[in-house]
Amino acid sequence: MKALLSTATGGPETLELGEVARPTPGKGQMVVDVKACAVNFPDVLIIEDKYQFKPQRPFAPGGWSMPPTPIRCPKGATLPKARRC
Repeated sequence: MKALLSTATGGPETLELGEVARPTPGKGQMVVDVKACAVNFPDVLIIEDKYQFKPQRPFAPGGWSMPPTPIRCPKGATLPKARRC
């Protein structure tokens, strides 16, 4: 599946479209289909290495502002209630 990845330190212009393995849900988890996802100011700080959280590259920033559509939902998995800002 496709993902916008941070592979190097820099601004949003350094993000690259790449292929990643499709995840398999574990017990109590589900896989969701995401058509669009916001990359906000904290995400920009993270890809610029200016934030206290520095994930190992490559990683896909964003993910907090998305409308998820469940596509793989094993028994017992639930979609959390939407969060309000």
